[in-house]
Amino acid sequence: MDGPPMGRRPGIILRRRVEVTGGAPGYGPVGVEIRKQLEQSGAEPLLAAKYQVNPELKFWRAGPTMVEPDGEAAIAWTPTPVWRCLLDSAGRMPGPQIWLQGDPEEIRDMMPLGISGIITNNIILRDMAQKYNDLQTLLNRYLELEPEVLVVEVDGDTYEDFMYAADAAVELSEKVMVKIVTKPVGIRALATLRDRGIRTMATTIFSLNQAVLMAAAGATWVAPFVGPTMAWGGDGFELVNQISEAYKNRPNTPGIMAGIIRDAAHAHVAYAAGADAIITFPSVYWEMLSHPGTEEWNRTFRDAWTELENRDQLGGFLRE
Repeated sequence: MDGPPMGRRPGIILRRRVEVTGGAPGYGPVGVEIRKQLEQSGAEPLLAAKYQVNPELKFWRAGPTMVEPDGEAAIAWTPTPVWRCLLDSAGRMPGPQIWLQGDPEEIRDMMPLGISGIITNNIILRDMAQKYNDLQTLLNRYLELEPEVLVVEVDGDTYEDFMYAADAAVELSEKVMVKIVTKPVGIRALATLRDRGIRTMATTIFSLNQAVLMAAAGATWVAPFVGPTMAWGGDGFELVNQISEAYKNRPNTPGIMAGIIRDAAHAHVAYAAGADAIITFPSVYWEMLSHPGTEEWNRTFRDAWTELENRDQLGGFLRE
């Protein structure tokens, strides 16, 4: 079924299109949320009434279509912006995302905390493969954590090298997204993977020009390197913001995932500049949760709770 071009779709690639038929959205929690979004988007009531929403779907984000990935999907095209939905099992909700990299054992307990996916790069693969004996065992360890997406970086000196490694990565699991470095043979491989319907991340992005070219070649995500840019005295905010502005309101543009986030300050810069997601380590995740004001007020509230305990005034609320 033909329809308008897709807008930005971080982390999602459409593999099939299915028309959704039936009446207007229902009045359950999902239907109410969608009706609210329809009202905010200015959709005509008669138009909105043409489309039925599966009650098992969870509202995800605004966009030109109602969409889900293959295997979890049903799509209704409409000429006005309506909604995007994902099944509860897809595990992603609106808002900036955080993706983790590092040792599988350090990441394991953090996966239930809203982590959108796991990222690898060749340095991590090199170091962790030594710990886990080989690359195959390492990648299997990551997949055991049941991430929504596992990004596997591949490399090579020729187009054939890239494609050989990419094919091996994709065969591991349907959850694999292929990470491609920004260079001539890389962009050719990325375009081929796009034509095959394979999700890709373009990495080692240091300029707006590179982000535009990799987007045109079909990247699902681009990863501007915020940390290294700032380490060299460059403006990480400007890098991400320029890409965000260039992509804004244009169809079929990638998500922006800020890379090499080495501390909480880098994360703040990336999100403030318009990044859809960041790539970082578990240690930085916990640093992002910390703030002197938060620590002070946490102590204040804990002291008040302790006073309730000491006065034995929690009886009837906390039962033995």
